[in-house]
Amino acid sequence: MNIKALVIDDDKELQNLLHQYFLTYAIDTFEHLNGLNVPEKIEDLKPDIVILDYMLPGKEGFEVLKEIRNTGNNIPVIMLTARGDEMDKILGLELGADDYISKPFNPREIVARIKAVLRRNNTTEAKDSASDDIIVDGISLEQSTYRLIKNDKHEELSLTEFKILKVLMTRPGMIFSRDELMNYARGRDAAAFDRSIDMHISKLRNKLVSIGDDKDRIKTSWGSGYMFKKKVTQ
Repeated sequence: MNIKALVIDDDKELQNLLHQYFLTYAIDTFEHLNGLNVPEKIEDLKPDIVILDYMLPGKEGFEVLKEIRNTGNNIPVIMLTARGDEMDKILGLELGADDYISKPFNPREIVARIKAVLRRNNTTEAKDSASDDIIVDGISLEQSTYRLIKNDKHEELSLTEFKILKVLMTRPGMIFSRDELMNYARGRDAAAFDRSIDMHISKLRNKLVSIGDDKDRIKTSWGSGYMFKKKVTQ
């Protein structure tokens, strides 16, 4: 079965280039030329992956990405940008992008990235569907919906937040280095984004507070990394 890719970019020449190149790799391309009505487009087409440009008419790519994630849709998203600022990359990942490619790029690279992201995402989903929710001290990580739950309160997690929290909650009390956490969350491209781990941890702590727990539940081990703290029972 062919991969369905929704390419959101107002560059018609790039759209045509990707369309022709993707045909060789069994990727069907659907184009969208602006940042408007993207969640509705995704709902209508049900693509396997979204290729999202940063600079778009109507609404910029980061705003579009926030819209996608705010609907609870965890579809894989690869962002494109002509800007080389590393902070743009970190912001895109923070908002829930699965990968990032700077223009100009080799079309062969984007095909490799698409396959890597889908492979990583499909492996995670397969494991999650066969697993029970992870529960520590009344805090539940719901694997089918990427939700963090305690009592009657819940918070939605991005895919990266979910992966980081999953590895921490699976082994409470164990310290994981930044590299270990980002390797789990990002795979082979983790090294390029290791500065974003602290931002992900900060957001997870805020979400723990929002559901009625303690932000110190995720403890910093200075010089080593992070751990999920389990209550000591007498």
